[in-house]
Amino acid sequence: MSDTVAARTTAPVSAWDELVTAALLGTERRTLPVDLPEPVGRLARARAERASALLDAAAGYAAYRHAGARPGSAPEPPPAPRQELDLAPGPAQRLLATLLSGPDTALVEEWLRACTARGLGVGPGLWAALATASASAVGPDRALVGAALGQRGRAFLATNPRWRPVAGTEPRSGVPARERPPQESRSAELTEEALVLVRVSRSLGRHRMVVDADRRRLRRAVEGADLDAWQRHTGLAPGPFLDLVAADAGQRAGDVVGALADATVAQRHAAWASALVRAGHVRPDLVGLVPVDAWGGIARDWVAGPDADRAALLLTAVPAPWGDDVADTALRHLASGRTSPAASRRLAPVLARRSPLTVRRAVGRLADQERAGSGVRGLADAEQVLAVRADIERTFDTPEETP
Repeated sequence: MSDTVAARTTAPVSAWDELVTAALLGTERRTLPVDLPEPVGRLARARAERASALLDAAAGYAAYRHAGARPGSAPEPPPAPRQELDLAPGPAQRLLATLLSGPDTALVEEWLRACTARGLGVGPGLWAALATASASAVGPDRALVGAALGQRGRAFLATNPRWRPVAGTEPRSGVPARERPPQESRSAELTEEALVLVRVSRSLGRHRMVVDADRRRLRRAVEGADLDAWQRHTGLAPGPFLDLVAADAGQRAGDVVGALADATVAQRHAAWASALVRAGHVRPDLVGLVPVDAWGGIARDWVAGPDADRAALLLTAVPAPWGDDVADTALRHLASGRTSPAASRRLAPVLARRSPLTVRRAVGRLADQERAGSGVRGLADAEQVLAVRADIERTFDTPEETP
């Protein structure tokens, strides 16, 4: 049958379309085609009942077409480029394989940072697993993956349509970038209008604010205001100005702050971003504008506030890597016992992933208390994360064992 099938499938087949039509219209209204291929026709003639004959013919025809199908072809791929990276040590790569089998993306990224910082790469055996993980919306950072794969690994990924975004380090969807308003939208006219709508006066040694405008007009003016000119006209630095908004703006406080945040992002104003984040407005696009050396003071201000659980939540917004000052503030906050178990469990893993490894001993002491039935919740798990991070450093720094 194979020779017959191969010969017949070189010619266009129309009997299949007639067979489909008979199935749609019903065998009482449309008979089976007479020009069925011989092997299929024999199946149809073996049944007296028309419906059964149709089903057997369809099944046989599907097998017939599949057996006679010809494979497609593809152009030969270009030669793979040379790999410019030396491979990470065997123990480190085995640890990466273990991390990729778990759900913790942050630890995979930690491994990748340690690898790329040393100018090393991932072995071919892990390229597919790493690419599959990074193709996920919650997978490790694609730029880190691409750097660790090297030129040859990226060429391998480019052969698979699903992995091509990873190979090309295309950004995954996330927080949308806010468009910078046109220059004229931050004109002196809008700044002046904003200062009229949000009036600041001073009497008896105290600043006072009055907000008088509909929401749309208020946001348009404040978003377009020049923040440096705003500060010069009001005589208030960003921090005191936001305190005044919170105290005097009433129901319009959220509109004023939201518009100021948009203006801050558009003008990439570090001082206003720091003040807004310090006040608890931890929008991701604002967090990215805060200077690294400002985070220690911001964290201490949060913790000094009356709401310990809110402070724990705000601390989770501090981007990695944490400096010693932020890590120490977060650890002291947890150790104080002021936070609820839920807030502690939320902050503890962030502390473990973003802090320097120098906190490991202190976390271990708190973890011992937790295992004994007292103290802070979540530190035992944090200790395990820190142990894995220490293993990452150790496996990269341990020389290969000679057989």
